[in-house]
Amino acid sequence: MIILLIYGEGPHTIAQIFIPLAGLFYLKFLEVKRYSWMILASLSIMLMAISNPIGLWAGGMLLGSIFIIFFLYKANKKEIIFRTFLIFILSYLFAAFWYTPGFIQSDLIAEGGGLAKMLFWHFPWGISLAGLIIGVFLYLIRRFVSSPYIATLVFWFLLTFFVIVAFYKYGIEFAPQARRYVPELDMASVALLAVIASRISKTIHKKTKFADYIIPLFVILTLFFTFKTWSAAKYFTSYDDGANRGNVEKRMNQYLSGKILPLERIFLSANYSFWINMQTDTWHLRGGHWQASIHPWEPHAGYQIISDKDGEASFYWLKIFSLKWILVNNFGSSVYYRDYNYPDKFEGILTEKEETIDSAEVLYKVPLVHEMAGPVDLNKIASLKVPQNGVDKEALKLYVSWIDENSSQFNFKRLNNDRYIIEGITGKNEGIRIAMSFDKGFRAYDENAKRLEIVKDPLGFIVIRPPKPGVNKVTLVYKQTLDFYLGWFLFAGGILLAIFLKVIIKENDGKN
Repeated sequence: MIILLIYGEGPHTIAQIFIPLAGLFYLKFLEVKRYSWMILASLSIMLMAISNPIGLWAGGMLLGSIFIIFFLYKANKKEIIFRTFLIFILSYLFAAFWYTPGFIQSDLIAEGGGLAKMLFWHFPWGISLAGLIIGVFLYLIRRFVSSPYIATLVFWFLLTFFVIVAFYKYGIEFAPQARRYVPELDMASVALLAVIASRISKTIHKKTKFADYIIPLFVILTLFFTFKTWSAAKYFTSYDDGANRGNVEKRMNQYLSGKILPLERIFLSANYSFWINMQTDTWHLRGGHWQASIHPWEPHAGYQIISDKDGEASFYWLKIFSLKWILVNNFGSSVYYRDYNYPDKFEGILTEKEETIDSAEVLYKVPLVHEMAGPVDLNKIASLKVPQNGVDKEALKLYVSWIDENSSQFNFKRLNNDRYIIEGITGKNEGIRIAMSFDKGFRAYDENAKRLEIVKDPLGFIVIRPPKPGVNKVTLVYKQTLDFYLGWFLFAGGILLAIFLKVIIKENDGKN
């Protein structure tokens, strides 16, 4: 867990606090119809969801396990469905100020194109196969396990184990970013082992008076054998030793901060992206850490740059996202999660480079014609192709040629995160392409405060139609959309619904 915090999994770790709480309160509400359990379960799920989407999916596996097992074991199935529905509705309404419809539609977990597209991608093969395997699990659990509580823990463990093994062994993702659920597997394992140890202790207790000492002895031995792990954790968290990894990232951020100018972008690997995001104001592609990115091609570009061996396609993506710098971790880098599978692919493609504070870390400079803004031919937008995938080099090359065709330079100035000034010369039938994700909240105005048309280009970036050829000064402003206010409206509706349910719910102390 400490290492997770060191390498940028803080929000995920926070979400893990609420996963067992959500499971406990949900289970209690299924057993006893009490208003307090319902509210506590809904709030725990809400906090889990807004902490981290990965935590939400991981928590969903626990909650799903509880629902499936209780539905299978308990007689009053309609009541289980009804209570689960109440929890689901309240949880979403409580989280609606964050999980707005637009937020969910954009890219809930990234590495795809939104929640709906991800579910469609998994159907029918992924869902059908998972359903078949789950069915076999349930049959075996129901046959050999009599307690619904033990059955829930067994099913939760098997489900999490299956998701992780399917990814690492066969490359199949039954849940988004399946490689990140290892801590939840540990959590399920510990819970299952605790129940097993408790059962063993009770069995032994009937036969010997020393049973009360078995569990404490087990805990002491476990702590003894994990002492080295704690020593390693201290090594990771200490900044006193100049050789430790945390200090490498800190010193690299200091180096990059002095090298990269304001409004210039850089691409970094996983743990560097977290630390530079936390410690500096440097712009980089993974500022959102691949979670809830609104740009449809950002995760594909990141995958190509890091994981694929095609250097040419990676080069095109660097130019498309106006990434002036890229820090590549070669083999031998002191950074633990260096990410790059083919670091040599940039040799010969990116010629300007320099060694950094680590000889195995190379900083490349990408030759950009334009950085944040530049003129583009509006008549050619229709001829541009939407890439079939992240390695569609024909479409990518055509797009890069389009944005690089006119070398006229624009001045791009940031007033704040919601207001930008763009100034430059455009020719006839030319627009201004901004290397920022298109969003309906953006508004563009000319010098006379007249609103200008904004369109989305084939790769999801902003293109502004200026009022006239020649010198143009445009103000780009972001304003909250109806979607934002809808989220808060739904949140208020959730509060009112909770009050209403307090009045109408008839609490039942009897177990379901």
